Amino acid sequence: MINKGDLVRGVNSGLLYQVTRGIYTARFADSPSDHDMYECGMGHLAGTYETAIDVVALSGDGIGNEFRKQRVVIFARVVDESR
Repeated sequence: MINKGDLVRGVNSGLLYQVTRGIYTARFADSPSDHDMYECGMGHLAGTYETAIDVVALSGDGIGNEFRKQRVVIFARVVDESR
């Protein structure tokens, strides 16, 4: 479980982030078929509901930038093994 204040690492980028808002459900409508549905007047059917978190960057070029509504599956929780 990822909670507010946890350190997470981007699975693809390897960059560190701190969670500023714990897990919540968000609607993502960013695939080409979702945009087609909006254009055809069926936007209420577009998108998928997934688990999301808000994070702030602690490494890389975007240090200090906050990223809202990020998919949880692209992050891995950093575990302190000294405990």
